[in-house]
Amino acid sequence: MGFMVISKRLHRHLFFISEYSVYSLLKITTWLSWRYLQKSAMKIKSHSITQKEMAPLFRIVFFMLMCMTEANGQPKNSGSSIFAQYRLNITKGQLEQIMVWNTNKNKDMMRTWAALLLIIGFLLFKISQNTLRYKYSIQAQERELDQKNKFIERLNSDQERLLKEKEWLIKEVQHRVNNNLQMVTSLLYSQSVYLEDSAAIHAIEDSLRRIQAMSMVHQRLYQDKHTTTISMPEYIGDLVQYLHGSFDTSNLIVFEQSIEPAELDISQVLPLGLILTEGIVNAIKYAFFNRQHGIVRISLIHDGPEHLLLKISDNGIGLPAGLDTTALNSLGLDLVQGLSKQLKGNFQIENDNGVHITVRFAIISTNVNINS
Repeated sequence: MGFMVISKRLHRHLFFISEYSVYSLLKITTWLSWRYLQKSAMKIKSHSITQKEMAPLFRIVFFMLMCMTEANGQPKNSGSSIFAQYRLNITKGQLEQIMVWNTNKNKDMMRTWAALLLIIGFLLFKISQNTLRYKYSIQAQERELDQKNKFIERLNSDQERLLKEKEWLIKEVQHRVNNNLQMVTSLLYSQSVYLEDSAAIHAIEDSLRRIQAMSMVHQRLYQDKHTTTISMPEYIGDLVQYLHGSFDTSNLIVFEQSIEPAELDISQVLPLGLILTEGIVNAIKYAFFNRQHGIVRISLIHDGPEHLLLKISDNGIGLPAGLDTTALNSLGLDLVQGLSKQLKGNFQIENDNGVHITVRFAIISTNVNINS
């Protein structure tokens, strides 16, 4: 009889402890999971990709723990009900049934925990796989970007090298052309020394000035950083200074220049320089007799966004009255008209208190840079 009482009390104590142990463990785990979810929700922006993938895992675990907690509920043998069981007269068969039920319940709990651990392990395995896959994909993208950057750098370096070689070749061509023109100039000057006819000497001198006007273009292309365009204010200034110095005028003739900033292609600079040479030389030679003072005005201005207007005028004696310029047999006039057509421009010559030459031509837009 005494043994039966001791067994009943011991079983009641063990049943009470096991019920409260499971319930407490579930509550503690559920609380920890809930705290992690709160922290992850607050700091999700600063987490790494692995921590972001752990959040859904803990939500699943939290849901399962809640379900298990609700299924088990509060232990039935709590408070005054436990003391009431001490006063119950439990038979041996009822004690065995309670122990079997408790054993089955513990087995179910063990199976549940085992399933939960398997789920957690599987999810951790998938997370690690995804993390490694993401890491490898990032590394592959970085390698691909590095290869593309190296390829682009190699293309840029090759392009820069080819451009430098092209510029060097163009400068070398300009330098050789300039040298050849200087050689032709030297030959003509040497030939003029042995001439006695004044007309032939003047013709050679005019040819020397025309060649020098072209030579200055190639010299500038060789010296400047631009290999296809020439700054017109600087070129016209040097050309006027050279033409003025080639005549012994004793500074009786004043040159007034009004040149707007513009850079023209070499295909337009050469004919434009020859037109300037013909107009200035004609003004110096024929506009002012008896060494009288005079003014030669040169202007290059924009006439609209796509045209330039060149004017060469003097205040000299002008052309003879009634002179028909279309029937005039003059090499200089024929050159100016032909060069104006080469520029695809319009040529006009007027006689109004001096000679006024006007050439209006279109700008080659693809090869010009205008700084207005």
